[in-house]
Amino acid sequence: MLLKHEDGFVLQDALLSLSCFIIMMSVLFPFIVHLYEYKTDIELRQNAYHLLHQQTEQVVTEKISNSKESDHYNDYNIEIEEKNKQIVVCISWVNTNETEEKLCRHIPSR
Repeated sequence: MLLKHEDGFVLQDALLSLSCFIIMMSVLFPFIVHLYEYKTDIELRQNAYHLLHQQTEQVVTEKISNSKESDHYNDYNIEIEEKNKQIVVCISWVNTNETEEKLCRHIPSR
């Protein structure tokens, strides 16, 4: 079907396309931002697991005997404590929602 040549048709079409694009972006943009934050949280947790594993290996091989030690490695806080015949190695960090997360490993003392 051929469209009649009307004044302003191109402008109407352009405005309709622009409004559709703006509506799509207003729906998709928060979703994309949420996915990016989720990805960042996953990367922070993976780095924390890796650092906790490294610190646990050091504690087992070197037998650290102090009661508490804090080591700031980038955005992570590592604590080593001795409780009830166990060595507790904990790592904490702040995620993208500004809440503190913490992982701990309990190692039996020999």
